[in-house]
Amino acid sequence: RAAGATPGRPVLVVAGRGADLVTAQLAVSRAGGAFVCVPADHPAARLAAIVETAAPGAVVVEAEPPGALADLGVPVVRASPAADPGRACDLPPVDVAPDDLAYVAFTSGSTGRPKGIPHRHRTLAQFVAWQGEAFGIGPGARVAQLAPPGFDVSYCETFGALACGASLHVPPDDVRSDAAEITS
Repeated sequence: RAAGATPGRPVLVVAGRGADLVTAQLAVSRAGGAFVCVPADHPAARLAAIVETAAPGAVVVEAEPPGALADLGVPVVRASPAADPGRACDLPPVDVAPDDLAYVAFTSGSTGRPKGIPHRHRTLAQFVAWQGEAFGIGPGARVAQLAPPGFDVSYCETFGALACGASLHVPPDDVRSDAAEITS
């Protein structure tokens, strides 16, 4: 919250699939903000267009921020708690309503410019509940985090696993695209 994650305000999360991405999503959600995830290897022009459109209040990074984020004028914090061990959160979570903004997913931009699509907590919660029921996700289940950050399916993988008591697994890239390997 001190870095700019406030209710309804987008927070840019620049990270790859994994623990830092999940940590950042949960932290932004706990603060009441709305996450906007982009992979760390995004082209600079696309990243700049997303930043211009989203107008984030803060940026959370997994590693050193890409050059396109250097002059934003907003706080940049590290996703990994190990990067800043004195950053423990003793603030209570912010109450959010079902129609509050949860995240913004950016399309590939058929016009040549990425377009942000806002998603509310209600729609994420409905999809997670459906997913848990339809696929039998619950305690003891394992869910693979396959979709890249920024693709809204990745949020359903993450929150679907965590909200239903399952474990979330992050397969390496070479395994992620091999159906036989994933199911073994």
